[in-house]
Amino acid sequence: MSLLQLKNISKVYHLGSDEKEQVLTNINLEISQGEFVYILGPSGCGKSTLLNIVSGLDSQYEGSLYFKDQLLSGRKDKFLTAYRKEQIGFVFQNFNLISHMSVLENVLIPMYLTKKSAKEKREKAIDLLTLVGLESQIEKNVTQLSGGQKQRVAIARALANDPEIIIADEPTGSLDSENQDSIMRLFQELNQQGKTVMIVTHNRDIVSYDQHVVELRDGQIIEEHQASETLQKVGENKVFSKIFLKWREGMKIAYANFIQRKWRNMMIALATAIGMTGILLSLGLGNGISTLIEKDFKAGKIPTQLQVMLGGQQGPGAILTSQDQKDLIKKIGQSKIEYFEPSFGLVAKNLEIEGFGTLNVSETMPNYAQTTSLYENTNIQVPVTTKKEIAAGKVYSNAKEEGVTVTTTFLKEFN
Repeated sequence: MSLLQLKNISKVYHLGSDEKEQVLTNINLEISQGEFVYILGPSGCGKSTLLNIVSGLDSQYEGSLYFKDQLLSGRKDKFLTAYRKEQIGFVFQNFNLISHMSVLENVLIPMYLTKKSAKEKREKAIDLLTLVGLESQIEKNVTQLSGGQKQRVAIARALANDPEIIIADEPTGSLDSENQDSIMRLFQELNQQGKTVMIVTHNRDIVSYDQHVVELRDGQIIEEHQASETLQKVGENKVFSKIFLKWREGMKIAYANFIQRKWRNMMIALATAIGMTGILLSLGLGNGISTLIEKDFKAGKIPTQLQVMLGGQQGPGAILTSQDQKDLIKKIGQSKIEYFEPSFGLVAKNLEIEGFGTLNVSETMPNYAQTTSLYENTNIQVPVTTKKEIAAGKVYSNAKEEGVTVTTTFLKEFN
């Protein structure tokens, strides 16, 4: 029975606007149920790309891919994810085990996406570890294992959801010759049990030409050797289901990760807490200062005022009358007015300044002489209330006190 069919599969990587690389060209391949298939070829010939397409990891290609006569090409990601979860078991050269978990927990991970009970999952994981000869290592952390043992854990994990196809990408690349032979015997045993096994390799020493051998070169099949006999075990056509990781299982994985790196994670948590505390304090302090400033604004303690110039009027009559105030209230609105200050400026004609004499400034002095000496909040320092800023005269001491402040530069200019 045909398990996988690849028809005119081509793959191109676009490297830029005008540059592209042809990785696979018109691959036609049929893999039967229960076959042991070697994909053989040098590095860069397209072996791993072919496996990515077969496993549904890569959906951007030309041609057609069938699994048990069911078209996979053009399917949505959710469908292909379910296909990988239920039909494909991956074994990698660098194992891809989770270092902060035990041997048993690594094998359990794929089963978190199934509907089995916790007891069933554990029993299945122990059975698989017994199958690969690691029943005595189940509680060890995977970092305590040898390379051959890690690869056996990876194989047990690949079998967790009972897939029909085992895909191994350079599974012996990181192993010595003794472990290499042991792992290949294990794959042969799995094939004898009815699993379809696909091995990608550049190592001819592990290839058995009694099996189905496909040799690639420059993205094309240059030679294909069919197996003399294929063990076929017909499986049922599954409807791929959508099962997601349960929150309880996810929290368990996260907790295991935290415990494995607890000191580093605690330092990160402490740094995060300090950072968040600093941000909250900054926000609180900023909001508090803003509130105080706004309060002082509204109380008239800070010099924020609207100056009203009476157009065309000059001389002593240029002050706000009670009628002017009523007109302003009507124009602006009482709710927007905190208070009215007394007339803010006057026009001086003759000034008698101690030590300087009399000055006639009726036509030259601008209308800026300050008549209200202090703000209500006497903590606010202005030049006219600072002793070192006064050349002659006395410091204002009362917000109700009136007087005239004239700059020394003005006096020198008109002396």
